Amino acid sequence: MWQSTSFNRKHTLAGFNSFFESHAIHAMVINVAITLYFFLLDFSLNIFLIASLWTLFITIVIDIMYHRYYAHKSFQFKSETLRKTLSILTIAGGYGSYITWAAIHRCHHRFSDTDKDPHGPNNHKLKDHILLNFTIPPNVYKYATDLLRDPFNKFIHKNYWLIYLPGLFVLCLMNLQFAFIMFAFPTTVNLINSYLSTYTLHKKLPGNYRNYNSKDHSYNNRYINILTFGLNGLHNNHHIDPSNYNFGKSKLEFDLSSYFIKPLMDKND
Repeated sequence: MWQSTSFNRKHTLAGFNSFFESHAIHAMVINVAITLYFFLLDFSLNIFLIASLWTLFITIVIDIMYHRYYAHKSFQFKSETLRKTLSILTIAGGYGSYITWAAIHRCHHRFSDTDKDPHGPNNHKLKDHILLNFTIPPNVYKYATDLLRDPFNKFIHKNYWLIYLPGLFVLCLMNLQFAFIMFAFPTTVNLINSYLSTYTLHKKLPGNYRNYNSKDHSYNNRYINILTFGLNGLHNNHHIDPSNYNFGKSKLEFDLSSYFIKPLMDKND
Protein backbone atom coordinates (compact mmCIF):
# COMPACT_ATOMS: atom_id res chain seq x y z
CA MET A 1 0.00 0.00 0.00
CA TRP A 2 0.98 3.65 -0.26
CA GLN A 3 2.99 4.66 2.78
CA SER A 4 2.60 7.99 4.54
CA THR A 5 6.26 8.91 4.08
CA SER A 6 7.71 6.98 1.14
CA PHE A 7 6.92 5.06 -2.02
CA ASN A 8 6.70 1.29 -1.55
CA ARG A 9 9.21 -0.12 -4.07
CA LYS A 10 7.86 -3.66 -4.31
CA HIS A 11 7.66 -4.59 -7.99
CA THR A 12 4.89 -6.51 -9.69
CA LEU A 13 4.97 -7.08 -13.44
CA ALA A 14 2.41 -4.97 -15.29
CA GLY A 15 -0.91 -6.60 -16.06
CA PHE A 16 -4.23 -7.54 -14.47
CA ASN A 17 -3.65 -10.99 -12.93
CA SER A 18 -0.60 -12.94 -11.82
CA PHE A 19 -0.50 -15.30 -14.82
CA PHE A 20 -0.44 -12.56 -17.43
CA GLU A 21 1.60 -10.19 -15.25
CA SER A 22 4.39 -12.76 -15.45
CA HIS A 23 4.17 -12.73 -19.24
CA ALA A 24 4.31 -8.96 -19.78
CA ILE A 25 8.09 -8.88 -19.62
CA HIS A 26 8.23 -11.96 -21.88
CA ALA A 27 6.22 -10.03 -24.47
CA MET A 28 8.72 -7.17 -24.27
CA VAL A 29 11.68 -9.54 -24.73
CA ILE A 30 10.01 -11.23 -27.72
CA ASN A 31 9.24 -7.89 -29.37
CA VAL A 32 12.75 -6.54 -28.85
CA ALA A 33 14.18 -9.82 -30.18
CA ILE A 34 11.99 -9.63 -33.33
CA THR A 35 13.04 -6.01 -33.84
CA LEU A 36 16.75 -6.86 -33.51
CA TYR A 37 16.33 -9.85 -35.84
CA PHE A 38 14.74 -7.61 -38.48
CA PHE A 39 17.44 -4.93 -38.35
CA LEU A 40 20.39 -7.35 -38.13
CA LEU A 41 19.32 -10.27 -40.31
CA ASP A 42 16.18 -9.51 -42.31
CA PHE A 43 16.21 -5.80 -43.10
CA SER A 44 13.95 -4.44 -45.83
CA LEU A 45 13.61 -0.71 -46.47
CA ASN A 46 10.00 -1.05 -47.62
CA ILE A 47 9.02 -3.04 -44.53
CA PHE A 48 10.86 -0.54 -42.32
CA LEU A 49 9.01 2.42 -43.88
CA ILE A 50 5.64 0.71 -43.46
CA ALA A 51 6.49 -0.23 -39.86
CA SER A 52 7.63 3.33 -39.14
CA LEU A 53 4.38 4.86 -40.40
CA TRP A 54 2.28 2.36 -38.44
CA THR A 55 4.40 2.91 -35.31
CA LEU A 56 4.08 6.69 -35.57
CA PHE A 57 0.31 6.33 -35.90
CA ILE A 58 0.05 3.95 -32.92
CA THR A 59 2.35 6.17 -30.82
CA ILE A 60 0.15 9.19 -31.50
CA VAL A 61 -2.98 7.18 -30.66
CA ILE A 62 -1.41 5.98 -27.39
CA ASP A 63 -0.38 9.51 -26.44
CA ILE A 64 -3.88 10.81 -27.14
CA MET A 65 -5.73 7.97 -25.43
CA TYR A 66 -3.55 7.01 -22.47
CA HIS A 67 -2.27 10.44 -21.56
CA ARG A 68 -4.48 13.23 -22.83
CA TYR A 69 -7.83 11.44 -22.64
CA TYR A 70 -7.83 8.71 -19.99
CA ALA A 71 -5.28 10.15 -17.55
CA HIS A 72 -6.34 13.80 -17.75
CA LYS A 73 -9.70 13.90 -19.56
CA SER A 74 -8.41 17.02 -21.32
CA PHE A 75 -11.06 16.72 -24.06
CA GLN A 76 -14.25 14.80 -24.87
CA PHE A 77 -14.78 12.63 -27.95
CA LYS A 78 -17.48 13.50 -30.43
CA SER A 79 -18.55 9.84 -30.54
CA GLU A 80 -18.27 6.75 -28.35
CA THR A 81 -17.51 4.60 -31.40
CA LEU A 82 -14.43 6.70 -32.10
CA ARG A 83 -13.27 6.45 -28.49
CA LYS A 84 -13.68 2.68 -28.38
CA THR A 85 -12.01 2.14 -31.76
CA LEU A 86 -8.93 4.13 -30.78
CA SER A 87 -8.84 2.42 -27.37
CA ILE A 88 -8.68 -0.98 -29.09
CA LEU A 89 -5.95 0.20 -31.47
CA THR A 90 -3.71 1.14 -28.52
CA ILE A 91 -3.26 -2.57 -27.76
CA ALA A 92 -0.73 -2.78 -30.61
CA GLY A 93 1.62 -0.57 -28.58
CA GLY A 94 2.19 -3.18 -25.87
CA TYR A 95 1.82 -0.64 -23.04
CA GLY A 96 -0.57 -2.68 -20.94
CA SER A 97 -3.96 -1.51 -19.71
CA TYR A 98 -4.62 2.18 -20.19
CA ILE A 99 -6.43 2.16 -16.84
CA THR A 100 -3.23 1.03 -15.11
CA TRP A 101 -1.21 3.64 -17.00
CA ALA A 102 -3.67 6.43 -16.22
CA ALA A 103 -3.85 5.51 -12.53
CA ILE A 104 -0.04 5.57 -12.17
CA HIS A 105 0.20 8.81 -14.13
CA ARG A 106 -2.44 10.52 -12.01
CA CYS A 107 -0.50 9.44 -8.94
CA HIS A 108 2.66 10.87 -10.51
CA HIS A 109 0.98 14.26 -10.94
CA ARG A 110 -0.49 14.26 -7.44
CA PHE A 111 2.86 13.49 -5.76
CA SER A 112 5.26 14.77 -8.42
CA ASP A 113 8.92 14.55 -7.36
CA THR A 114 8.15 13.43 -3.83
CA ASP A 115 8.84 10.06 -2.24
CA LYS A 116 5.27 9.00 -3.10
CA ASP A 117 5.82 9.65 -6.80
CA PRO A 118 6.28 6.38 -8.73
CA HIS A 119 8.51 8.36 -11.12
CA GLY A 120 10.09 10.38 -8.32
CA PRO A 121 13.55 11.02 -6.84
CA ASN A 122 13.97 7.45 -5.55
CA ASN A 123 13.86 6.16 -9.12
CA HIS A 124 16.57 8.18 -10.86
CA LYS A 125 18.71 5.18 -11.75
CA LEU A 126 18.11 3.90 -15.27
CA LYS A 127 17.43 0.33 -14.07
CA ASP A 128 14.62 1.67 -11.84
CA HIS A 129 13.02 3.45 -14.79
CA ILE A 130 13.19 0.25 -16.82
CA LEU A 131 11.41 -1.59 -13.99
CA LEU A 132 8.73 1.12 -13.85
CA ASN A 133 7.29 -0.19 -17.12
CA PHE A 134 6.51 -3.43 -15.29
CA THR A 135 5.51 -1.99 -11.92
CA ILE A 136 2.07 -1.45 -10.42
CA PRO A 137 2.22 0.50 -7.14
CA PRO A 138 -0.05 -0.95 -4.42
CA ASN A 139 -3.59 0.48 -4.30
CA VAL A 140 -2.94 2.71 -7.30
CA TYR A 141 -6.31 1.87 -8.87
CA LYS A 142 -8.03 4.15 -6.38
CA TYR A 143 -6.88 6.94 -8.73
CA ALA A 144 -8.82 5.44 -11.64
CA THR A 145 -12.18 4.44 -10.14
CA ASP A 146 -13.98 6.63 -12.70
CA LEU A 147 -12.38 4.67 -15.55
CA LEU A 148 -13.18 1.29 -14.00
CA ARG A 149 -16.89 2.16 -13.83
CA ASP A 150 -17.06 1.99 -17.64
CA PRO A 151 -17.82 -1.64 -18.73
CA PHE A 152 -15.84 -1.26 -21.97
CA ASN A 153 -12.78 0.05 -20.13
CA LYS A 154 -13.05 -2.72 -17.57
CA PHE A 155 -13.20 -5.37 -20.31
CA ILE A 156 -10.04 -4.04 -22.01
CA HIS A 157 -8.34 -3.77 -18.63
CA LYS A 158 -9.11 -7.37 -17.66
CA ASN A 159 -8.35 -8.87 -21.06
CA TYR A 160 -5.47 -6.74 -22.35
CA TRP A 161 -2.83 -9.48 -22.28
CA LEU A 162 -5.39 -12.10 -23.35
CA ILE A 163 -5.75 -10.08 -26.56
CA TYR A 164 -2.15 -8.92 -27.00
CA LEU A 165 -0.19 -12.13 -26.38
CA PRO A 166 -2.22 -14.50 -28.61
CA GLY A 167 -2.25 -11.77 -31.28
CA LEU A 168 1.52 -11.52 -31.17
CA PHE A 169 1.87 -15.33 -31.26
CA VAL A 170 -0.44 -15.69 -34.28
CA LEU A 171 1.38 -12.94 -36.20
CA CYS A 172 4.73 -14.61 -35.49
CA LEU A 173 3.39 -17.88 -36.90
CA MET A 174 1.94 -16.17 -39.98
CA ASN A 175 4.83 -13.92 -40.94
CA LEU A 176 7.64 -12.52 -38.81
CA GLN A 177 7.83 -9.31 -40.82
CA PHE A 178 4.10 -8.76 -40.27
CA ALA A 179 4.65 -9.30 -36.53
CA PHE A 180 7.48 -6.74 -36.69
CA ILE A 181 5.22 -4.19 -38.38
CA MET A 182 2.10 -4.62 -36.28
CA PHE A 183 3.40 -5.36 -32.77
CA ALA A 184 7.17 -5.66 -32.32
CA PHE A 185 8.35 -2.30 -33.68
CA PRO A 186 5.52 -0.23 -32.10
CA THR A 187 6.10 -1.92 -28.72
CA THR A 188 9.89 -1.44 -28.86
CA VAL A 189 9.63 2.21 -29.92
CA ASN A 190 7.04 2.98 -27.24
CA LEU A 191 9.22 1.40 -24.55
CA ILE A 192 12.13 3.62 -25.62
CA ASN A 193 9.79 6.60 -25.76
CA SER A 194 8.62 5.86 -22.22
CA TYR A 195 12.19 5.56 -20.91
CA LEU A 196 13.16 8.87 -22.53
CA SER A 197 10.33 10.80 -20.92
CA THR A 198 10.46 9.27 -17.44
CA TYR A 199 14.26 9.35 -17.16
CA THR A 200 15.10 12.74 -18.69
CA LEU A 201 12.28 15.21 -18.04
CA HIS A 202 12.54 15.56 -14.25
CA LYS A 203 16.23 16.34 -14.01
CA LYS A 204 18.58 19.00 -15.36
CA LEU A 205 20.10 17.77 -18.63
CA PRO A 206 21.34 19.39 -21.87
CA GLY A 207 18.41 20.80 -23.82
CA ASN A 208 16.17 21.08 -20.75
CA TYR A 209 14.41 24.37 -19.96
CA ARG A 210 11.46 25.59 -17.89
CA ASN A 211 8.78 28.05 -19.01
CA TYR A 212 7.08 27.90 -15.61
CA ASN A 213 8.32 27.78 -12.05
CA SER A 214 6.26 24.74 -11.09
CA LYS A 215 6.54 23.17 -7.63
CA ASP A 216 8.06 19.99 -9.07
CA HIS A 217 11.23 19.46 -11.12
CA SER A 218 9.59 19.06 -14.52
CA TYR A 219 11.45 20.30 -17.60
CA ASN A 220 10.83 20.74 -21.28
CA ASN A 221 13.53 19.36 -23.57
CA ARG A 222 13.90 20.62 -27.14
CA TYR A 223 15.91 17.57 -28.25
CA ILE A 224 13.45 15.05 -26.81
CA ASN A 225 10.61 17.00 -28.40
CA ILE A 226 12.25 16.73 -31.83
CA LEU A 227 13.18 13.06 -31.33
CA THR A 228 9.61 12.12 -30.31
CA PHE A 229 7.93 14.24 -33.03
CA GLY A 230 6.53 16.66 -30.47
CA LEU A 231 4.92 13.98 -28.28
CA ASN A 232 7.05 13.98 -25.12
CA GLY A 233 9.32 16.99 -24.81
CA LEU A 234 7.04 19.64 -23.28
CA HIS A 235 6.77 18.21 -19.78
CA ASN A 236 7.04 21.44 -17.77
CA ASN A 237 4.29 23.00 -19.86
CA HIS A 238 2.13 19.94 -19.24
CA HIS A 239 2.73 19.86 -15.48
CA ILE A 240 1.68 23.47 -15.07
CA ASP A 241 -1.53 22.92 -17.06
CA PRO A 242 -2.33 19.16 -17.16
CA SER A 243 -5.97 19.61 -18.21
CA ASN A 244 -4.96 21.33 -21.47
CA TYR A 245 -4.68 18.86 -24.36
CA ASN A 246 -2.23 21.17 -26.19
CA PHE A 247 1.21 21.15 -24.52
CA GLY A 248 2.73 23.79 -26.82
CA LYS A 249 2.86 27.28 -25.33
CA SER A 250 4.71 29.06 -28.14
CA LYS A 251 5.04 28.83 -31.91
CA LEU A 252 8.40 27.07 -31.48
CA GLU A 253 6.93 24.33 -29.25
CA PHE A 254 5.49 21.70 -31.59
CA ASP A 255 2.84 19.34 -30.17
CA LEU A 256 1.87 16.78 -32.82
CA SER A 257 -0.95 15.11 -30.86
CA SER A 258 -2.86 18.38 -30.45
CA TYR A 259 -3.39 18.59 -34.24
CA PHE A 260 -4.95 15.11 -34.27
CA ILE A 261 -7.13 15.78 -31.22
CA LYS A 262 -8.98 18.73 -32.74
CA PRO A 263 -10.99 16.70 -35.31
CA LEU A 264 -11.77 14.06 -32.64
CA MET A 265 -13.26 16.50 -30.14
CA ASP A 266 -16.87 17.12 -29.29
CA LYS A 267 -17.79 20.52 -30.76
CA ASN A 268 -19.18 21.57 -27.37
CA ASP A 269 -15.92 20.80 -25.55
